[in-house]
Amino acid sequence: MMKVLVVGSGGREHAIVDKVQQSKLVDQVYALPGNYGIGLQAELVAIDSNDNDKILAFVKEKAIDLVIIGPENVLFNGLADVLIENDIKVLGPTKAASLIEASKEYAKELMAKYQIPTAQYQAFTDYRQAMNYIKAKNSYPIVIKYDGLAAGKGVYIVNNEAEATYVLEALLVEKTFGDEGLIIEDFLTGDEFTLLALVNNERVYPFQTARDFKRVFDNDEGLNTGGMGAICPYHNIDEATFNEAYEILKKTAAALVKENRPFSGVLYGGFMRTAHGVKVIEYNARFGDPETQCVLNNLASDLVENILDLLSGKEVKLEFKKQTSVGVVLSAPGYPEDYEKGIDLANYLTLPFKILHMQSQLENGTVISAGGRVLFVLNEGKDSKDGFTNIYEELNKITKHSLHYRKDLMNY
Repeated sequence: MMKVLVVGSGGREHAIVDKVQQSKLVDQVYALPGNYGIGLQAELVAIDSNDNDKILAFVKEKAIDLVIIGPENVLFNGLADVLIENDIKVLGPTKAASLIEASKEYAKELMAKYQIPTAQYQAFTDYRQAMNYIKAKNSYPIVIKYDGLAAGKGVYIVNNEAEATYVLEALLVEKTFGDEGLIIEDFLTGDEFTLLALVNNERVYPFQTARDFKRVFDNDEGLNTGGMGAICPYHNIDEATFNEAYEILKKTAAALVKENRPFSGVLYGGFMRTAHGVKVIEYNARFGDPETQCVLNNLASDLVENILDLLSGKEVKLEFKKQTSVGVVLSAPGYPEDYEKGIDLANYLTLPFKILHMQSQLENGTVISAGGRVLFVLNEGKDSKDGFTNIYEELNKITKHSLHYRKDLMNY
């Protein structure tokens, strides 16, 4: 029997822990650093997820058989490299391969070189040059993306010059997220969806399609967030569109091999089905959050067995349940900007669904919020409307809400 360590502390990691715990191959699951809810299903390890030396020492001490890395910053900090150098099995790409997420500009350059369809763009580090480009273009909406890692919050869709000025000042003058610069790209219209895949070099094994909802308010209004809900599989994506996205992921994996950045782990493709075919919006180098919560809930095969087959070069057989999984994110009021902290979660923990903890902690015997996105309410149904309707019926029974959530997801 195996020991598995899951690195991270959010809803994605809770979903991974939940799935790993179901494996017939596993008898011990650790989570580092985890959160309160994850701690109900795994043994928590109080080590900083960016302390590679201490993580390696722990893995050796406990004779961990497999490490699954959740967060992007941990990947770009090189944890997978350290584990691979010590012959420890890990699901997660090297620092070199994770650049496909860590730099939007690099991802765009890769797509241009290998004729992978995406929106037209320009990269900038200077405020005045970026502003002049937008003024000359004079076409809205337009998309501004921070080049580096921004925890899912570095993407802005701006509709006029005033909004563009505000965002450029934040990113290039105030350097809200850092000094990596930004890219400005054309706004794509169509149906947005996600396709995750297990990848090892040029071998690509896709999960089902998913859809997440980035805007914080109903009717896709408000700021972009890390995601306010999800659907899997996404009913609007037909087989032909799925295959088009799958071919793009295969082409991307092959390109990374050619660039001497071979990818091993979970490759996330964020796609737009446009009038001119499927185009890439973004790549992630790991399981996406919150899509993973729904994607893994639909997985019928043994995730750990699938991962071991991937890493050993065997054929991976992903199998899926015949159901639609949906989820609603409960967030702290004010998120994704300044938000309330330390909110009592008792009202929500008795909901009759699987509750995955995104950011929670125990304080003086009370479970409280510990971040912006707090809980993920997961449900299955015959279709997405059925699944969401049942969630909303139960949420409506709560007379006083202390958390925010979108109320319109059954309409998608």
